[in-house]
Amino acid sequence: MEHTFASATILLLLITDPLGNIPVFVNSLRAVPPERRSRVILREVLIAFGLLLSFMFVGQSFLKAMSLSDVSLQIGGAVVLFLIALRMVFPPPPPPQDSLVPLTEPLIVPLAIPALAGPSAMATVLLLVSQAPERRMEWVAAQGGQWMVSAPGDSPLLPGDYVASLWAARRAAGGALACAESGGQAHPPCGLWDIALRHDLRAALLAGESKISRWTARHGIAYAAWPATPIDPFFNVNTAADLAAAAAWVK
Repeated sequence: MEHTFASATILLLLITDPLGNIPVFVNSLRAVPPERRSRVILREVLIAFGLLLSFMFVGQSFLKAMSLSDVSLQIGGAVVLFLIALRMVFPPPPPPQDSLVPLTEPLIVPLAIPALAGPSAMATVLLLVSQAPERRMEWVAAQGGQWMVSAPGDSPLLPGDYVASLWAARRAAGGALACAESGGQAHPPCGLWDIALRHDLRAALLAGESKISRWTARHGIAYAAWPATPIDPFFNVNTAADLAAAAAWVK
């Protein structure tokens, strides 16, 4: 089955079950002061979102490292869903009432994991990417994302204010794109992207567009500048000598 943006959004909503998780959140937050609860909820949602994004981008490598195929993932996901359904039909006996009230503020468990980003949600994003990896931006949007940050894997010296500076540059220009720049040289792979442009980007790629700079020029792009001395934060490590140079700079 080929998923669309709408079907992927509905599928993820059904699996994460935000309405069904309301009792879980209410019970888990009883020990949290009322004025802090909204922050805790936001934190847990962001953690779950980040985890699902991580699985979306590195999940395939994880599957290859574990020698797992897409078929085995589908079978494993079906088993998990069957066990969940079985517990819904035959619920276990409730624990003692005293054990239902948490004594501390929840962190990651049980709200971010497994309430929101459970095994089924992780398996779903992996399946979406494995079936259509070229539509990854659509799957990010289906999870509720509006902006995406990109960075090359061979640039280990990225600045600590990387995301904040890109966002500030984009916001000041009022555009939909921002790109990193150092020493007067632009770095197109290092940028902040409005996911709403995913359809236009896909159309450009299918039309044979090979220069990302030509595509970004059509939409207007802001630049966040960093100095290139004494260390270029966007230095590429492609050889053993580059790696040694980067290690020397870090020391």
